[in-house]
Amino acid sequence: MFVSSIKHLKTGRRKASTVTCKPNKQTDNKIVNKIGECENPQESSENINISKMNKKKLIKNSLMATALAFTLTSCDNEEVIPSTDLPSEITSYISTHFPNNSIVQVIKDRDGLTKTYDILLSESISLEFNRKKEIIDIDGVAQLPNSVIPEKIRQYVTTNYSTNFITDWELDDKNQQVQLDNGLDLEFNMKGDFLKIDN
Repeated sequence: MFVSSIKHLKTGRRKASTVTCKPNKQTDNKIVNKIGECENPQESSENINISKMNKKKLIKNSLMATALAFTLTSCDNEEVIPSTDLPSEITSYISTHFPNNSIVQVIKDRDGLTKTYDILLSESISLEFNRKKEIIDIDGVAQLPNSVIPEKIRQYVTTNYSTNFITDWELDDKNQQVQLDNGLDLEFNMKGDFLKIDN
């Protein structure tokens, strides 16, 4: 009786089932997942690749959004400010070279990392200062003060254009340029040496 019970227990045990997948037209290789369902290795690989592609796409979209946000915050930003907010270097320049002209308007212009100050004085005189508070552009309709024109340039104009005077002066990265009252533009290097007539 006891022996037969043991035999019954032994024969009654279920063997671990093995799932065998039949090959189909898509692939001859099948694997069994944890729940005993058949999987196609090619399909699993494709799912992994899709997951990686989605992750890369998400990262790319995030980078594009960040770049767009930076672009939007880097756009031109002009702000009218009171003259009392001007740096002391600029107010000192104005009081030294244009003591008889009052400040009409001041615009602080931000373009990305660049900042300039555009100042309108009475008698239609415009001044522009860079972020270092250095003068880079002077526009007027009458003769500019001699003190704002480099000596060498002023002498050249006096010698070669004795009946004319300078109404505009501009400084760029490499050269200086002045405009005469007759509309002629003259270009000089940083040392004040004449280069050419700029048409």
